[in-house]
Amino acid sequence: MSETKKNTREPSIELLRVIAMLMVTALHALLHGGMLDKYNLGIGYILFWSIKSLSYVSVNIFVLISGYFMIKSSAKPSRIIKLAIQVWTFSIGCAVISHFVFERSFSLHDLAKILLPLTGGTYWFASAYAVMILLVPILNKFIFTLNRTSHLRVLALLIAVFCVLTTVFPWSRTVITDGYSFTWFIVLYFTAAYIRLYKDENSTEEGGWKRYKPLYAYFALCFAAVIGKVVLHLTIGRILNNDASGILFAYNSVVYYPASICLFAAFRRMRLKNRVLCKISTTLGAVSFGAYLATDNPFIRSGLWNSINLPKYVGRGVFIEFLIFIGVIAALFLIGCAIEWLRCALMRLVRLSKLLSAADRRFEKLKLYLADKLRVS
Repeated sequence: MSETKKNTREPSIELLRVIAMLMVTALHALLHGGMLDKYNLGIGYILFWSIKSLSYVSVNIFVLISGYFMIKSSAKPSRIIKLAIQVWTFSIGCAVISHFVFERSFSLHDLAKILLPLTGGTYWFASAYAVMILLVPILNKFIFTLNRTSHLRVLALLIAVFCVLTTVFPWSRTVITDGYSFTWFIVLYFTAAYIRLYKDENSTEEGGWKRYKPLYAYFALCFAAVIGKVVLHLTIGRILNNDASGILFAYNSVVYYPASICLFAAFRRMRLKNRVLCKISTTLGAVSFGAYLATDNPFIRSGLWNSINLPKYVGRGVFIEFLIFIGVIAALFLIGCAIEWLRCALMRLVRLSKLLSAADRRFEKLKLYLADKLRVS
């Protein structure tokens, strides 16, 4: 899922990519692992809901990073082909593990989803991301017809409809978007494009505490969401006897959209100087998407989290629970990265990059040929 070449990676952005994937893994542990369901209102409840809140920007961050780089890159068929191969490999691998390790059988419908993961919703993020990639040439062409003011107006309209409206009237998410779709990714793409084109990081350099204002804002927004959830839980939730306390927890809510931008801005300003940290960030950033593909496959998900069984550790003390939770997240992340590294090594052995480069060259020639034909006609 990396959009930059190895020799042009920005270590601070790659570090953010790694952190975002750790956040994704944490969200899956909290949701599919079942820990949050075991806590009543108290210290453990506040702690793990705070972790969820701080991690809820992860999906937005991934799309912002992609848009930040893709707005200044040309359309390449290799981008979607690489994604398709990557997702297909993990889909097949997870299905095999699920069958032989967790003894799961598959229906014909399951087999179709396994063999065609980008079309079957096997990985919702990858499917939405693939659609966005296909639309990038059109999006870029449209964005570059806009000046700064027009771009800002379009972005304001998109935010009003897809962010503000869906938060004020949360039931409208079923019609507009709940953040789990390529339409929301397009809003994030326009946002990243505006940041890349008009927000020069050198012009915003500040000293002292002001340099970290975006980071402070990110924490403030995420903790405000937790406070809001507790308040809604104790008031509206009890009155209506339902869980209305999670209305702020959406990727496209008025909390997590600006929180994502703030965290992205904080790392965009960052200048990593430690060579070891830079190396670790760029190495892990290149393979971090494997952690998502390896741990959130629907055919392996239940067997994986039932085997780990995080809820059994609840009751041993918040500190112990926290350490176990962090250890599981780190282990799953590193395992996913290792699998992706091995997959990339295999792709190098079969010289996939040369084949994809050839496809890109032929695509460029085709574009030039069609452009000449259109000019002649």
